[in-house]
Amino acid sequence: MYTPKNFNKEITKWLVKPLKKYGFSKFKTSSLIRLTDDFVVQTINIQKSRWGGEMFYVNINNHYLYEGMDTIYPETGTRIQSLGINYKHTHNFTIQLTAELSLREICASIEEKVLYWFDLHGNVRHLIQFRSDNLALENPDHALFFNTHSLPSQRTFFYILLYAKRYEQALDWYFQKKEEATSDYSLHFVNAEFGKLAGFLQQKDYTTIGEIIESNLRQSIERLKLEKLKPLINETHGYDFLKTSLLEKKYPEQANRMGGVSYHHLIFHDDLSKIHEAIFQNFDYELLSDNTRLEVLIDEKYRFYFHLNDSEAVVEDTQEILSLYKGQKDLSLISGTKKRIDFWGDNDAIQAGYINHYIHLLEVVSGNVTALIFSPKNKLFFDEN
Repeated sequence: MYTPKNFNKEITKWLVKPLKKYGFSKFKTSSLIRLTDDFVVQTINIQKSRWGGEMFYVNINNHYLYEGMDTIYPETGTRIQSLGINYKHTHNFTIQLTAELSLREICASIEEKVLYWFDLHGNVRHLIQFRSDNLALENPDHALFFNTHSLPSQRTFFYILLYAKRYEQALDWYFQKKEEATSDYSLHFVNAEFGKLAGFLQQKDYTTIGEIIESNLRQSIERLKLEKLKPLINETHGYDFLKTSLLEKKYPEQANRMGGVSYHHLIFHDDLSKIHEAIFQNFDYELLSDNTRLEVLIDEKYRFYFHLNDSEAVVEDTQEILSLYKGQKDLSLISGTKKRIDFWGDNDAIQAGYINHYIHLLEVVSGNVTALIFSPKNKLFFDEN
């Protein structure tokens, strides 16, 4: 069985060759990224299953970077994985291969299975059309599992109905979600995400709805524009957003390679090795670290960063927190601090997996390291959320 340690790397190196004509280039060890007119429109991650025996699987996870609209795809002749409760936010090609195949034979099998799909969707407009004319639009009942998924997935389902011009069904779905809201948060989410559009639906102002949908699409593409591909730990982050008022500034929007930080906490602790040890003892994750930085890679797609920050901003931010905080915490432990550890995760518009892993990492840190953990976005400490 062909199982070199760099299997994913070799497959990625091979796959980029026929996909170069569509704008793909290699990005990281087992990923490809697609640029069209300087827009990132697609990423591909390649993974080999750990199954033993005579068979194994190669998963090619095909991500679309369009504001949550990358969740439902049509059945094709080569896509083995079908829509279901465990369906991820990707278009997955799962290819079953026998153990005795050589690398050349493996590559030929992958080419036969997936390359024709890219021939059919060769530019950005093709991807947009593909997203709009997918299976869920023709058979919404097949996608109703979204109603039991996370709130962001429900948002996706609502927008799919609007793209399909199924306005009556979208309005019925909105009222159903309002009735089912079981918490202030879920009710707020329904009203904030869908309320404005539901108002236009009630007025039967479908022209305005169409304009909003098209505008959202254009803005989504604009937000994904990159000046250039940046390192995995983005030096342009620079913590510039900490130089102005910590509690009054906007949440950072341009902090990493994909254009945003979804999660960010300040850990008032100065020993990064303690955090490294806590994560190492509790998880089997890939860890990259030096004296000032720790990068955590989970399942080859979720990245989180810890950075030991000793800049002047640490003292300024701490003083601001001390002067403005109205909660019950005893902040005497951090009054003279000159160092802290900044913890953040990549931009995550739709994937619930990110927040689950992020919170789990925070829980491990808080359970093993004596430190106050503050959220600039929520203006609260971790255990106050």
